[in-house]
Amino acid sequence: MTLRTRLAGSLALVALLVAAAVGLLSYHAADDRVYGEIDQNLRTISAAVVAGETQVLATVAESDSPRRPDGPPLVAQVVAPDGTVMGE
Repeated sequence: MTLRTRLAGSLALVALLVAAAVGLLSYHAADDRVYGEIDQNLRTISAAVVAGETQVLATVAESDSPRRPDGPPLVAQVVAPDGTVMGE
């Protein structure tokens, strides 16, 4: 095996490792961001429901959200720490 072949192989391996590391870091950052936003939205809606604001339970079609105008209604339940559904 010539020096040129070994050098090309080594550089290809380094490029592969760098690309894999960038991909994994990007995936992890996006995953954290998505789950963080979902968690924040759930906290906000839960706090509003606890405060008695029932308009947060309006359907997506009734809200001003441009994301899914034909989406399903948002349904919520109040669940006790032991797992029983409250308010029924």
